[in-house]
Amino acid sequence: MFMKNFKRISVFIMAIFMTIMLVACGGDKNNNNNNGNNNGGNNGNVNPPINYTITFMVDNEVYVIKQVASGNKVEKPEEDPSKTNYAFAGWYNGENLWNFETGVVQSNLTLTAKFDLIYYEVKFMVEDEVFEIKNIASGGKVIEPETNPSKTNYAFAGWYNGETEWNFETGVVQSNLTLTAKFDLIYYEVK
Repeated sequence: MFMKNFKRISVFIMAIFMTIMLVACGGDKNNNNNNGNNNGGNNGNVNPPINYTITFMVDNEVYVIKQVASGNKVEKPEEDPSKTNYAFAGWYNGENLWNFETGVVQSNLTLTAKFDLIYYEVKFMVEDEVFEIKNIASGGKVIEPETNPSKTNYAFAGWYNGETEWNFETGVVQSNLTLTAKFDLIYYEVK
């Protein structure tokens, strides 16, 4: 873990150093200071393009750093980042989703990964009819319906996922889920 963080920090510091060096060495971009000389002030040299640092951040950690020439488009990282119980929603510049098709780089840029919490549908079924539906965040626990279903001559036995009774204390939702009411026939003693 230390080496991974050390490597990320080192890359980030190098990117900052390179940016400072590029800015410090930029000089007069237009070379308009010719002091009356007719050579245009650049001695025949063409200014190289300005490169900017694009930093991709995930949960306040550097994910990828890229260098892009001014006026060019930046390419997405090869792989989208992932986060347990969340869906990747895109790369954002502040509050705005970055458009990789049209967005051009004009300065150093930090793009931050945004994630949306995943919700799953939990259906409570009673004899092929929907009793209740709840939307539960991925990794969250289901709360039992406030009232139990009823059926004439039967006692409610619990909510089942397939053949297994659902444990509302420990069970967590990782996908859409259907819980079905089970009933036990009530037997009466005849004397």
